[in-house]
Amino acid sequence: MPGKVSEGEPKIGATMAKDMAMHNEKEKKITEAQFSVNIIDLFATPKEMRFGEWNSRPLVESEWKKLKTSMTVQGIKSFTSEHMMPLVIRRGYVDTSCVQQNVSGYEAKTLVLSEAGERELGKLEMAGGRHRKAALESIKADKEKELSRLEKQHGTLTRRKIVKTEALARKMEALAAYEKSIAELQEEISKIGQWGVILYDKGKLIVIKLL
Repeated sequence: MPGKVSEGEPKIGATMAKDMAMHNEKEKKITEAQFSVNIIDLFATPKEMRFGEWNSRPLVESEWKKLKTSMTVQGIKSFTSEHMMPLVIRRGYVDTSCVQQNVSGYEAKTLVLSEAGERELGKLEMAGGRHRKAALESIKADKEKELSRLEKQHGTLTRRKIVKTEALARKMEALAAYEKSIAELQEEISKIGQWGVILYDKGKLIVIKLL
């Protein structure tokens, strides 16, 4: 009959509700495991980064290229909460001087490892951000190529011998423009790797993982 509820449906509903409650409880515990917001340089990290332990999502070329396009068009949003990378680390491996929880990425301090962290930590265990890092690596490579091109053009113009006063003035003006562009690009490249990270207490996440 239309509208008749089978005997199995209440059980399925109860199971779904139970699963949802467990999921919500896990999410709550994961949030509670957050203990700091910091900044790291993705190209000069205190320890090598490792992906895959806490997030098995593979690196897909089409995905990071799409992300690269988005970053190029819309700008690199390194410190907004939705773009930060999750880092799983034992709390004792982080120097207390840089631990900040309720701050934005724009106000965060650079991650500093404690003495124990420097001594005992093998790698930075990232729970996400693999595609962001790949996109940034490609963007950085493009900018370094552009920098090399500008430096070569600057060098070529520098070596060009010019005698006439008017032409020499134009040369000096062009050199100044190159130097300005080179300096701006160098600064831009130096900042590409600066990225916000949310720190999760590994001890607490291990417990959650076992639930």
